[in-house]
Amino acid sequence: MTTTATKAPEKPAARREPLQVPDADVYETAKAVHLTLDLAGVNPPELEAHAEADILRISGRAVADAPEGYTLTGREFRPGRYIREFQLSPHLDAEKATATFRHGLLEVTIPKKEAAKKLEINIKT
Repeated sequence: MTTTATKAPEKPAARREPLQVPDADVYETAKAVHLTLDLAGVNPPELEAHAEADILRISGRAVADAPEGYTLTGREFRPGRYIREFQLSPHLDAEKATATFRHGLLEVTIPKKEAAKKLEINIKT
């Protein structure tokens, strides 16, 4: 009797979401560092910001489904995962960071530690 081994049908490969790095602007004032990230299409429940050690990590997932009853005929918007990391200076106080998300823009403010704030030195002549 001869036995023939048959290969199980291959499952289609899981489709990976594109990984994107969002654009960011970084501003600094005497009291804080301010980050503005472009996260168009990310729903607030899908957005996360974590500071651990000296790394700030921003991540989220953008969804671009066609509304019910519509058929997508063209796409320029890129849905997928967003991830961006920033190296934090030891002069920043990440524990006091604040963030707001409006109109697709995430604004993060990280205050400077008291010792890191610019000190003006009066020069006598």
